[in-house]
Amino acid sequence: MIKGLMAALLGILLSLVGLDDVFGSQRLTFGNYNLMDSISFIPLLIGLLRFQKLWNFIVRKRFPI
Repeated sequence: MIKGLMAALLGILLSLVGLDDVFGSQRLTFGNYNLMDSISFIPLLIGLLRFQKLWNFIVRKRFPI
């Protein structure tokens, strides 16, 4: 249950990045113009998959050479 809620929260946070559709204000762009167009799906997916692999290596303390 906790894992699902954390995944949902991460998804909501990532969907908030970019410009607001109604008012045109910036949300979670931190002054970076590249984030104004939101985050592309494919690079986001690749990054999340690599982060999962890195997290597993950190938890198990086993790094490949």
